[in-house]
Amino acid sequence: MQLKNLKNKVNESIKKINKSIKEQKSTVLFKSFIIILVIIFLFLLSVLIINLSSIIIPEKVINKLWQTKDRVKDNLFKLAEDDYRKGYLENSAINYMRYLNNDIKKTEKVLVYKRLFEISVLQKKYDLALGYLNELESIDKKILEVYIYRIKLLLRLNKLDQVKEEIEKNKNRLKNSIELKELISLYYYKTGNFKESLNILNSIKSNKRDFNIHKIIFICLFKLDRREELLKYIERYEKKLNLILTNKQKSELYLFKALAKLSKNDFFNTVEILKKVKSLNENYESIADKLIIFCNMYDDQPGEVYDIITNKEEYVLTDLSIIKILAEYFIVKNDYERSIFLFEKLEEKRDLSKDEQAVITDLYYLKKDYENNIKSMEKLFYNYKYNTPDIYKNLSISYSMIDNTEKEIFFLKEGLAQYPDDLEFYMRLAKIYIDNDQPDNALNYINKAKIIFQRSKNRYEYYNKKLEILAFLASQAKKGSMTELELLELREKNEKNPESYFKTIEYYINNHQYKDAQREIETVSNIILDDKQKEILSNYKIMYNLGIDNLKGFEKERDFLLSLTDPSIKTQLNLAIIFLFEDDYDKSLEILAKIPDKEISHEFRAKILYLKALCYYYKQDYPLALKIIKNAEEKGLAAKKNSYLKGLVIKYLEK
Repeated sequence: MQLKNLKNKVNESIKKINKSIKEQKSTVLFKSFIIILVIIFLFLLSVLIINLSSIIIPEKVINKLWQTKDRVKDNLFKLAEDDYRKGYLENSAINYMRYLNNDIKKTEKVLVYKRLFEISVLQKKYDLALGYLNELESIDKKILEVYIYRIKLLLRLNKLDQVKEEIEKNKNRLKNSIELKELISLYYYKTGNFKESLNILNSIKSNKRDFNIHKIIFICLFKLDRREELLKYIERYEKKLNLILTNKQKSELYLFKALAKLSKNDFFNTVEILKKVKSLNENYESIADKLIIFCNMYDDQPGEVYDIITNKEEYVLTDLSIIKILAEYFIVKNDYERSIFLFEKLEEKRDLSKDEQAVITDLYYLKKDYENNIKSMEKLFYNYKYNTPDIYKNLSISYSMIDNTEKEIFFLKEGLAQYPDDLEFYMRLAKIYIDNDQPDNALNYINKAKIIFQRSKNRYEYYNKKLEILAFLASQAKKGSMTELELLELREKNEKNPESYFKTIEYYINNHQYKDAQREIETVSNIILDDKQKEILSNYKIMYNLGIDNLKGFEKERDFLLSLTDPSIKTQLNLAIIFLFEDDYDKSLEILAKIPDKEISHEFRAKILYLKALCYYYKQDYPLALKIIKNAEEKGLAAKKNSYLKGLVIKYLEK
């Protein structure tokens, strides 16, 4: 019984399972059926829509839709072209790239890549340009200009190894190309092989040579120093070329002809040819004028050179090398003023070198422009560390020229501290102290110099003699005024030194021995004097002529001193005194007013203020005279006679 129940249960379970399987099967089948129906429906719907479209939408409308797509593509091309023509290169390149993204023909692609190549070259994006050439080559290997452009671009970039590879690769392909021959000649030219460059160009038939080829031939002949051949070549083609060349090209032709003539030292004809260059093309006016300058320099025509400089300064004096050459040229011509002008122009454009600064320093001195001479020397000293004995000595001399004794002594002492064995410093300091009535200081330096001289290995008799004279002068200054005999002995010992004569002249004038003074003046006049010494002698001549009442002689020397562009302060003071004696107070005041205040010593300031006060006293302008005297006293610049003059002025004011 149990077995039967079990069997029944099993049967029921199997039935349930079968039922479940059947139900699942029917569900899957149902779903599959639904999917198939949807697919069939969609297919039928699409067929229906297509069929209906031909009925509802006309064929013309469909065509227009396709035409719109083409129109957008065409518009991109037109935009790119318009931007290219207007110079909007970046926009043009963007539109060309967008155009490339469309379905375009091979010919259109070639055109676009050529444009992109041109744009990248104009923008100096040379790597990009080479990339576009590669694209063109991949489209069509038969586009020969691709290889020409590549060689040109590599030549511009000076990638000569790659140029050589490209030439070798395409020699057979482009063997009949004149342009390739020209590029090969350029390659040899850039590598310095002018002979091979010339051989290549000569292989091109003369009727096939354009002006660029002629130009390279000109340059090669010039570089190979075949000037006669160059001249003959130019003259052979000159008439023919003149018929076809532009004015710019004619200018270039004549420039080469001028260079060939110049190399033969034919300066006259060179200048005439260069004038043609200027008349044909203003762009070559600058270089033509520069070459004309050189011609006139070689032909020794400084006036012509300076005319061009002054009339064409705006472009001639932009070339630094020419400015320097001209500055040095005018030194040779002893035209220091023009040389200074040119060195100053050079300095406006760049810092002068140490040597150039030294040259302009000397030029300022030669032109008696002592203030600029000092400034220039101080530049050498501080900026260029030009620390030599001469710089200290020269600074001292220049300060003496503007009567600045304080600075004159300062630089000698500075130089002595740096170069304690240089006897010149001791002797110059001794001389200054003798002239300034400080014999003890002078003897101190003389004695130190003697010690150095004794221990020196190279003893020059000049120094020994000079020290003896200085010691004698210092000793005499210490004991008082020198006698006539002592002065004459000094002059005999130092007969080539004008200063020893000046002392005897001064002695004779002070003692009214005018015949003896005249003898000494005539003797010293035959010695070579520098400008400073000529000025001193002229002062003595004025005193001499006043002493003998020689009005003409006096006026001659006075006018000479007035003619000096930069007389010393002592001379200016003497002139002011002379005009004061002549009752020309305004002239005296005018001279005193022109004396530069910057570099005047304490002693001279006091004298100037005293003389000004004296002039106003004689002009009867007592309030102003008193004001000047009081100002001098407040500044500690009262002269020895101030109190006496002050008393006179106050006396007249009280009246």
